[in-house]
Amino acid sequence: MKQLLGVILIMLLWAQSALAQDLPQHVPAASDEALHWLLLPTSPKAVAQNAAQSASENAEQAKLPPYQILLNMTDRDPASQWAGITQIRGDLQPSSLAAVGHDLYVVLGSSQVYCVQRQDPPPGTMLRDVIKMVVQPKLPVEGQVISALANDDGYHVIIEPKMTVERLVDEKQTPEDSRLLLKLHRNKWSQSPLPDVVLDWQQLHVIATGSNGQVGYVGVADGQLVMAALQDEHWQTQPLDFTVTMHAQLHWLNINGHHIAALVDSHDQQLHIALHLVVGDQVLALGDFTIPEADLKVWTLLAMGEKVGLITQNATDDQLTLQTLDLQGDQLEEPIAITVGNPVNDLNQPGRWIVLTAMMIGMLVLFSVWRRDPATAKVTVPKGYQIAAISKRFLALMIDLAPCGLISSYLFDITMQQLVDQWPGVAITWEQLMPGLVTIAIYITHTTLSEIFTAQTVGKKIMGISVCTMDGQSPDVWQVILRNLLKTLDLIAWYALPFLVIVSAYRQRLGDIVARTVVIQPKLPDIED
Repeated sequence: MKQLLGVILIMLLWAQSALAQDLPQHVPAASDEALHWLLLPTSPKAVAQNAAQSASENAEQAKLPPYQILLNMTDRDPASQWAGITQIRGDLQPSSLAAVGHDLYVVLGSSQVYCVQRQDPPPGTMLRDVIKMVVQPKLPVEGQVISALANDDGYHVIIEPKMTVERLVDEKQTPEDSRLLLKLHRNKWSQSPLPDVVLDWQQLHVIATGSNGQVGYVGVADGQLVMAALQDEHWQTQPLDFTVTMHAQLHWLNINGHHIAALVDSHDQQLHIALHLVVGDQVLALGDFTIPEADLKVWTLLAMGEKVGLITQNATDDQLTLQTLDLQGDQLEEPIAITVGNPVNDLNQPGRWIVLTAMMIGMLVLFSVWRRDPATAKVTVPKGYQIAAISKRFLALMIDLAPCGLISSYLFDITMQQLVDQWPGVAITWEQLMPGLVTIAIYITHTTLSEIFTAQTVGKKIMGISVCTMDGQSPDVWQVILRNLLKTLDLIAWYALPFLVIVSAYRQRLGDIVARTVVIQPKLPDIED
């Protein structure tokens, strides 16, 4: 019997998702009192341009659709003025969007979490706002995000873990095996099972029920809208006098502490959005929006101050428009056209510019060096030594680089994983470049000083390798400085320039070729020349 009920439940969920696909595309958006965020899919033409410009990305990543992040700042911008601040590419989970203060949280794929942060420039300066894409700890459980909420207590998500049909109908299934509530607070995740009273609810949403970070839930049970809140350490449910039809999608908004329930349905080739104000156990009709589906490309609902905003995009000219409805039920007579400024292209990302610059400088240097007299390119290593193995050089690099990364992560209060994800070449903003650049600066400084005095770094000493000139002598100060400065280009364009070690005759990287140095190791007795 339990297996049959489980199969029926799956069929109902599939049917519900199929019905939802008939509606025009709903794009993710989130808002707080200070900022409004909108993630707008780029046009097919822009997708094709991005694909052609993404030679540095892997093939699978390049296939993922890019979203342009639009931002509206309530303290200085009218509702019709938005700015394109950056782009994000990936398998976006739309229900994961949540905003608090100047932060926007989003989940890509099944577990990767990002926080888009806006920071005000220093007072009295002409600097622009700083937008940071900060990598967050991954979700401890992979799966589909059903709903999300961000408040001062952290980032809360309801997640449906990955599971098979066999696991769903397993008689040993417990509530912990199904939907979970995860919370990100102070860079750490915690998880807990959902209250038993909400396990069977459909269209479940996590909502704010108080000003102290307390969360509650709203959903549909037996066709009726139901809320759940924690009272005296016990979960209390409150059925609302409101019926939700099977074909309607439930959206939930919070406008300055007021709960707004939006039911979205499609009939007569029109998208119908009915808005209701929830007061206690009463549900009061506010008004509705009706849009012809033939003219509609995408749409989204947004809490905007004391109003509910409906943003739509026209299918013919991609024009964005805004309609609003306030808590008294007053609605704009005519939609307002939205203008978008400061569009950001992938190539305008500083990480890409700095990599392109590093590669161009590296190519110019190589071109000038290869014009040397071939007779000067001969290498004579000291007796009893041979050219160092690539594996030893790589391990020495990691040993020397790791402490620099730890220092930089401490200075910028980020994890090592975040440092890797924000490394020059993938950084989206100039500020995001700083941890990686500081790491490189520390690394270049300590390796240069070490090689000036000992022809070795700490990593080279551990791996038993050292630096010498091409005629087998100890390198002078300028050779050491030159070879180490050019390490900067190798570390920035890490997926291109370091391959010179593999293709060059004496396993020389760019800095070795220019400074006329090689890396050597003691020759083993059983290895012939």
